[in-house]
Amino acid sequence: MKDLSIQSRLRPYSRFILALMMLQVSVGIVIYFIWVLTGASALLRIYFDYQGAIYLIFLDIFKLWLCVVAWKQFREKESLRSAWLIISLAMGFELLGDLLKHWLRADTYINPLHYLWPVWDASAAHLLHVWGSAIAGPLFMAVLAVGLFKGLQHYRKIGMLGTLRSYDYVLVGGVAIYAAYVFVTVVRIAVTNTALIGTSWMLTWPNNMLLAVLLLEAILLFRTAADMGQGYIAWAWGAFAVAIFLTSVESVAQWLTSFGFFPYPENAVMWYLWYVWAAAFALGPAYQVDAIRVAEFRAVNETRSLSSSSIIHAFTGKWLG
Repeated sequence: MKDLSIQSRLRPYSRFILALMMLQVSVGIVIYFIWVLTGASALLRIYFDYQGAIYLIFLDIFKLWLCVVAWKQFREKESLRSAWLIISLAMGFELLGDLLKHWLRADTYINPLHYLWPVWDASAAHLLHVWGSAIAGPLFMAVLAVGLFKGLQHYRKIGMLGTLRSYDYVLVGGVAIYAAYVFVTVVRIAVTNTALIGTSWMLTWPNNMLLAVLLLEAILLFRTAADMGQGYIAWAWGAFAVAIFLTSVESVAQWLTSFGFFPYPENAVMWYLWYVWAAAFALGPAYQVDAIRVAEFRAVNETRSLSSSSIIHAFTGKWLG
């Protein structure tokens, strides 16, 4: 009951992110059914091009700020301080990539480039999407992998590194097998028909391999923190694991779509997964910051309680004396 009271008074950032995600997805589901029943796509475009872009960019900015806050709350020379610094850098790359591929490449009124070109330049928009995908894809993932590895180094250094469960191996193994399949397929296509391999594929092909590495790291961090006790810290690393796994699921759906196994419009339901895993990535630093805020709140309350107790005893002793 005491923990619930503390959480309600602190207004955790994690609850705000969860509420925002539920609102975004709920609105999307309503608009999706309107589209299916009426065939009108105007609302759908407004939802993805405007509301969706604002949601993603806002979350990118918010989670970057949360990562910086988490980094600053650790003391100098602490291993986790350097881990959160690198994770902050990764989130900066994701923000830059998403600005390019979700904001600046779209022909919308909230895009400042819209007013610079009399006629929307499709080739320029494609270029922005390609480079945005590369920055928010393999570059973001590679830097994040280094940050998570730094976290694992910290726990190994203090002798608290956890172990994976049997079903963890199944999850990581499944993502790794899919990554290997994609790699072999891309190489085969590149050898047989080079024209089919575009710049986008060349820049983003490492994505699935990096997802396998990230999932392994995030699950191991979650197991390590969970072994020390369930709470915000375990949830922080667990949120990263969920985000990475859902990103991999969305990647599988895109792959199935490219080969005609998951046709349109049925595959449209996977579009909403973007908003869920984006929120999960933001929950990682949010839970970390919430954990520190709760600890600081408890410390302040205990200090005040001790001070009040000392004052009461002092006055009582003086009165009785």
